[in-house]
Amino acid sequence: AALAVLAVLAGVLATAAPAGAATRPGAPSTIPTTAPLKGSAIVAWSPPRSNGGSAIRRYVATATPGGRTCTSTTRFSCTVLGLTNGVTYRFSVRAYNGVGPGPASALSGYTLVGVPTRPLDPSAISLAASARVAWRPPLSKGGAPIVRTVATATPGGRTCTTAGTTCVVTGLRNGTTYRFTIASSNAFGTGPGQVATTGPVVVGTPSPPRNLRVTCVAPGTPRISGDLPLSPGASPILRFEGRGTANLSGLEFTQDWTSVGLALSYQVAGFLVPKGVRIFAEVRAVNAVGAGAAAPIRFTAEC
Repeated sequence: AALAVLAVLAGVLATAAPAGAATRPGAPSTIPTTAPLKGSAIVAWSPPRSNGGSAIRRYVATATPGGRTCTSTTRFSCTVLGLTNGVTYRFSVRAYNGVGPGPASALSGYTLVGVPTRPLDPSAISLAASARVAWRPPLSKGGAPIVRTVATATPGGRTCTTAGTTCVVTGLRNGTTYRFTIASSNAFGTGPGQVATTGPVVVGTPSPPRNLRVTCVAPGTPRISGDLPLSPGASPILRFEGRGTANLSGLEFTQDWTSVGLALSYQVAGFLVPKGVRIFAEVRAVNAVGAGAAAPIRFTAEC
């Protein structure tokens, strides 16, 4: 009996993993993110905090429902094909090393396949008690043509709808700051999270000046000028305000200015700007509601 026990112990010791042996990798360290496409979805993730002591050889993303998968050996993303447009999926990811698969990640958020991705380059221009919102079409229209895009104001929830790439949200309050979310839809719907958001806009203020440019008045004296804003906002433009910043020999100089009347023109005064100095300036129009969004310009002094 004693010999039998010793034999069993010897077998256990022979098959036990030595200290420092590799183990399976951990789960990907972030919840996967997804982007819907036509009949497919892009899944992305972050690597595990531990590879288990063995190099990770591949990742496998799996769709639920249906179990469709994609595999990546070099990147932290892949595209799951063969999905059904109009069906909502969630995705998990596993890492594999030389020992085997690690645990699955947490499931991603819900992804409605076949819907458009988010619109690109959202922007908004202040008007009188309204705002013009614009964007570029999404990278993917999904599994069907885009039928409408809706821009929604926050706060208040006022909307505008179009089949194009710009519309005007009306019924807003002058002097109130708004942001606008933009989402496109096709026959399969609007994807959760597939929205774009503009920066803040104070409604009723003038839109930014246009086509800022620089000319030389005299050596060391650049002049900034431009064209009037597309919209004065809710009341006539009263003046223009600007700020220019230059770095001279390691010292930063800032100069503010206010126009005389409606002359959208300013020339640097009080010091000469050497050639080659980089200058950043902003110009904004002001009406009775307040100062509008600034138009920026960067240039190198060449006078």
